[in-house]
Amino acid sequence: MDIKTAINTLLKDGLILVFNQDKLDVVKTAEALIKAGVNNMEVTCRIKKPLEKIEKLCKALPEFVAGAASLIDSPQMLDIYNKANPQNPLPSLKQVADAGAKFLVSAANFRGESYKKFAGKLPMIPGCGTVSEIIDQFSKGANLCKIFPAKELGGPAFVKAIDP
Repeated sequence: MDIKTAINTLLKDGLILVFNQDKLDVVKTAEALIKAGVNNMEVTCRIKKPLEKIEKLCKALPEFVAGAASLIDSPQMLDIYNKANPQNPLPSLKQVADAGAKFLVSAANFRGESYKKFAGKLPMIPGCGTVSEIIDQFSKGANLCKIFPAKELGGPAFVKAIDP
């Protein structure tokens, strides 16, 4: 799937469902979404075996836009997180891309190095909490942004305040 198709699907759907369940079947969940007219979902990497779930979903439903979320782009921070959570380590951006993820989501900004590697190939959706972060991330290659933490930033009022 090309990046334009993935982005158009995300925009057409108007939402991204977050799959954060260890016990539910990821493919059955996606099939239910498709029946409801939603053709995308992000698999949060905080669940058990996220790479297996992404691979399974992408093999079973290749036209479904399956993304990876809860990514930590900083190698140092990823290392700290994974040392603190050895039973459930987070994968790297490269690992989720290799597993077939069709877009990347983080609660934080992506590094310039990651844009050089993935921009133009996979939609990148960084977490942004200020107008400056939004501008910076789009200038580096972001396709969309995740206002995070949305509630604490004012929710819809924040978006309305910055909408040109």
